[in-house]
Amino acid sequence: MSSSKAKQKLKTNHIASASKDVDGDIVLSDSMSLKFKEAGLRMTQSRLKILEVLQESQKALSPSELFNELNSKYKKENFDRVTVYRILEKFEQIEVVHPVGDGKYIYCAHQACDHDKHFIAICDRCHKVQEVGGEAKALKILSHFLEEEAGFKMTSDSIVIRGVCATCSR
Repeated sequence: MSSSKAKQKLKTNHIASASKDVDGDIVLSDSMSLKFKEAGLRMTQSRLKILEVLQESQKALSPSELFNELNSKYKKENFDRVTVYRILEKFEQIEVVHPVGDGKYIYCAHQACDHDKHFIAICDRCHKVQEVGGEAKALKILSHFLEEEAGFKMTSDSIVIRGVCATCSR
C-alpha cells in the first residue's frame, strides 16, 4: 500500500498514529504521515510492520525481540536484524518510539507529547510498559528538588519508573 493511500484510508486521533483499516492494512494518521514526510522517510512495508508490532506489544522490545516477533508474525517475509536496528534508530530520531533502557523500545502512545518530558512506567512482574501523560508539573517539581538538594541539573525529563502495575498488585 502506498503512503498516500494509507493517509486517505483512515483518520485517527493524535494518540493512535498507526492502526488497521477494514481490509487489515496498516494505515497512518495524518500526524504520523507528516513526521515521516518531514524526515524524508518513505513508509515502507517493513516500517509499517515494525510500527504495528511495537504498537501491539504491551512490553518494551529489544531489537532482537522485535526481530523475532516480526519473523513469527510474518513468516513469509524475511526481516533482517540490520534493517530492524536501522528502522528503530530512525524511529527514535523522529520520536515515534521511546528508548526505555536495557536497549529496549516502546511505541510512543502520545504523538502530541513533548518527547523530552514524560514518564514511562514498567511493571517488574509482568513487564507491561505504559507511557504516562500529563506529568509536566511533577517533572518540574522533581527537577527543582534535584537542583536545590543535590545541585543536579536535569538535561532530559524522560524518566523510566519501575514498580508494580495495577493488575499485578491485586
